Amino acid sequence: LTDFQLFNKSVPISEDSPLKQHISFTEEIALTHEQSVFSLKFSSLNFLYPEKNQYAYFMEGIDKDWIYVDSSQRFATYTNLDPGEYRFNVKGSNNDGIWNDQGVSVQIKILPPWWESWWAIFMYILIIVSIVFLIITFRTSTLKKTKEGLEQLIDSMPSILIGVESSGKITHLNQTAKEMMGILGTDVIGKNFFDVFTQMESEREMIRKSIITGETKKELKKSRMTENGIKYENLTVFPFIANGVKNAVIRIDDVTESVRMEETMIQNEKILSVGGLAAGMAHEINNPLAGIIQTTSVLANRIGQDLNLQKNREAAERAGTSIEAIKKYMDSRDIPRMLDAIKESGKRVSSIVGNMLSFARKGEGEKSSHSMMEIIHKTLKLASTDYDLKRQYDFKTIEIKKEYSENLPLIICEEAKIQQVLLNIFRNGAEAMHESQTENPGFIIRLYSEQEQHRLILEIEDNGPGISEEIRRRIFEPFFTTKPIGIGTGLGLSISYFIITVNHNGEMSVESTPGIGTKFVISLPIEPAD
Repeated sequence: LTDFQLFNKSVPISEDSPLKQHISFTEEIALTHEQSVFSLKFSSLNFLYPEKNQYAYFMEGIDKDWIYVDSSQRFATYTNLDPGEYRFNVKGSNNDGIWNDQGVSVQIKILPPWWESWWAIFMYILIIVSIVFLIITFRTSTLKKTKEGLEQLIDSMPSILIGVESSGKITHLNQTAKEMMGILGTDVIGKNFFDVFTQMESEREMIRKSIITGETKKELKKSRMTENGIKYENLTVFPFIANGVKNAVIRIDDVTESVRMEETMIQNEKILSVGGLAAGMAHEINNPLAGIIQTTSVLANRIGQDLNLQKNREAAERAGTSIEAIKKYMDSRDIPRMLDAIKESGKRVSSIVGNMLSFARKGEGEKSSHSMMEIIHKTLKLASTDYDLKRQYDFKTIEIKKEYSENLPLIICEEAKIQQVLLNIFRNGAEAMHESQTENPGFIIRLYSEQEQHRLILEIEDNGPGISEEIRRRIFEPFFTTKPIGIGTGLGLSISYFIITVNHNGEMSVESTPGIGTKFVISLPIEPAD
């Protein structure tokens, strides 16, 4: 083992660090639950043909079997491991395929957060039991004060806490639950949990089983559609028995930001790793492609519009034929059309190569101040006259609704590249709505600023077919496409993501619900005030 990293940064060796000594001498590493995104690097000492070395690693408790990699990937990354103990094992082989089966290993211990410790769970249960006990048994002013103090303690917790009986009746819910579930000021104590929280209907069976069996149940990173977009939540059900009655405490934690951060980290890693490959491929393709296009153009000139040139006639006479016979033969064999097809294919490949090169490097164009409203206006005008769009449908029939805030600041950007991003989004949305035969297709374009974060926010939302969660997670991956072979390259949205996040230090995300529509959200830095 050569290195241990947290969030892609090497961990220093110190008494306050998870590493007390070098990783190669470390037998156990203890991490907090917030440090559960880590990487281990490894190497084997074989200098004859080191590029032919192979490796295999296996995390006990996570991996089902050994994972084999070559010398180009001498690291393993794990994200968001649950609290517990794991053992990382790695072994290697030399260039002859001889493995060192003994390998090396290190114990990884993820400490649970305080709110998942036994004493915290016990306190939650104790608080709920105490409240029920106080409501039923005691009515004195002293006990009322105690009850108020306990309620304040629960209300101060950031998690949603809801107490329910086996019958589904709500016994308690804290202030966070009232505010986040939109029932502030409403008396729901005694009502059925699933009548109040209708969005939790899909968890009915899990909660019922937890209360009946007495087992704690969890559902992590559950997605839920809200009016503000998709949210992700961790749901935990803690069953307990009070006064002979089976109850449960339902805890809900909003983990939307952590899920978004995880997706962003994974996406950025993929973007950077594929960038080098794209650059190499593009440069290798460029030279022969230029030769093909140039030669095709010369050939088309010689047997196309310039067929009647004197040199062509002399060459035909030397060959014992005539220009007219040659032209008749080429027309009968459809050769001019084939040459045009070669030229068009060459141009398409050239465009793809250009996209790959753009994807692989940071933009070096000059940035200047621009109005996002003006950029959107130009892009919509360009989209409405785009040939590929009009060949399949008329973009002008799509309703465009604009919701712009007043006094919007300028942004510092490369106008052409931002237009490229917007055109990709409009084209993809228009094609999706056309293919799904969406009734009354339309875009809603929202533009507003967040002055405190010095950001301009652009939302582009359509009413098309939407995309599944699986596709949404991969939509910015390089070369990922749902279109048939030969129709899409899978680079459009990847390049758009690269332009926004790398070239313009912004953020780009997508939210979607199948059957309802898709929304792209772009955040860009605004021009500093004078």
